[in-house]
Amino acid sequence: MFKMLQILHLLVLVLFQSCFISSTKRILLDNNFYTIVNRLTKLENTVAGLSGNVTGNTSLQYIVQDVAWLKGQYLATLKYENATSAAIHSLQKDVEMLKAHIVNQSTTVVAFMAYLTTHERGTNHHIYFDDVKTNIGNAYNPRHGIFVAPVNGLYQFTITACSEAQHYIVLEINVKDLIIGKVIAGNGWAAECNSKVFIIHIMKGDDVFVTHSTTGEWLYANVAFGLPSFTGFLIKAM
Repeated sequence: MFKMLQILHLLVLVLFQSCFISSTKRILLDNNFYTIVNRLTKLENTVAGLSGNVTGNTSLQYIVQDVAWLKGQYLATLKYENATSAAIHSLQKDVEMLKAHIVNQSTTVVAFMAYLTTHERGTNHHIYFDDVKTNIGNAYNPRHGIFVAPVNGLYQFTITACSEAQHYIVLEINVKDLIIGKVIAGNGWAAECNSKVFIIHIMKGDDVFVTHSTTGEWLYANVAFGLPSFTGFLIKAM
């Protein structure tokens, strides 16, 4: 029996040394944690069977404790390995999503430039800039005179207004029916134009358009010079 205990103790030591190599190296044995745990369980059962035949044996008690401790350590290692693997997989997915988001932002190009080809007189007009020269992303609709934001972001819009001599005009830029800025031109001795830049943060689906309400009465157009005009582009998706 003593010889059997020595063999069991030696087996525990061999398993211990095989399972735990160096803290700086990955633990690998048969590439299967569950196989090792099953072997430890069988050894634990064997020792438990012997305990009924040998009572009060200190060596046997140490072997039982060693097997139980070794199994516990290995199960803890298995749990740590699984948790680490899951965390790495989750982190990799987050990185891929972030890369896709960055690529999507960096490749989103939105820009338009449109001119007005006819004069507008009177008041209360929605201005339809009908001669479209640039429309990258197709966000500007000349039939409705409306730009619809394709993505959330910071945009730059420029309105150039013109009026005939001795007349003037005020144009408004609107976002979702809310006037957020104005530009005035005219009232001089000759036809005159004036431009104004607007930097606006808008959301996907917001519409932006130009109107003339009641201030001034003559919006002068010159097709040869491409005036008046309405332009815009995406500065940065946000």
